[in-house]
Amino acid sequence: MDSVKPFAVTRPAEGVARIALCLTHQATFLFEWRLRKLEAEFIVYGDLRERMTEARLSARGKSNRE
Repeated sequence: MDSVKPFAVTRPAEGVARIALCLTHQATFLFEWRLRKLEAEFIVYGDLRERMTEARLSARGKSNRE
């Protein structure tokens, strides 16, 4: 927080508030974008447990064939 203080005290409060609002909007956009991407990946690939089970069963199948 110390790195923001010199910036904030040298500018008008309205300008600092606008910058904070813009940064909040950008962070929200990026968070929602990442969440949508994770949801799409979950639908296609499943969760970690499903992928681990598939990998384990695949490895067992390979060892049984050898």
